[in-house]
Amino acid sequence: MMPDIKYCNENRTGIERIYPVLVLLVGAVLLFYNLGHYYLWGDEGTTAMFGKNILKFGLPYGFDGRNAFYVDRTELPLREPWLILYLSALSIHWFGFDETGARMLFAVIGFLAIVMQYVFVRNYFHNDRLALINLVLIVTSISVILFLRQVRYYSTVMFLTPLIGYAYLKYKGRAWEI
Repeated sequence: MMPDIKYCNENRTGIERIYPVLVLLVGAVLLFYNLGHYYLWGDEGTTAMFGKNILKFGLPYGFDGRNAFYVDRTELPLREPWLILYLSALSIHWFGFDETGARMLFAVIGFLAIVMQYVFVRNYFHNDRLALINLVLIVTSISVILFLRQVRYYSTVMFLTPLIGYAYLKYKGRAWEI
């Protein structure tokens, strides 16, 4: 039987409550700074081109009338998750067809992934300090920040994984409510 563990925030002062906000601000700066400074690399470019073709044709064709960047009999990406391609189209539609526009929605989802990770760790372990340490490790990890900025599936996976864990914790034993 597990002992009843209370949150650590009962004894926190006002300044200690601002630490997660400050770390999230640092994470936002690192995530969004120079978002469009570098060209899209190979897989990012392919995902963005599929998104552009979704806006043009409604489906992610590999041939846009001029460029063929996906060779298949149907010209459709049958081994790629289409949700990412439609998110790419939405990002391009909202923010423009350039590096920043293609990456912006994925960076926003990446920022939400960082927030969701903090919320999940805080609720799973019932410990604010551990959640803050986890948040600092995520925000200061260069590889995590780079993955969260890419026009690929990484940011959505990093967002949905703690979201599913949080939903499981919240509705554990009450499956009928889902």
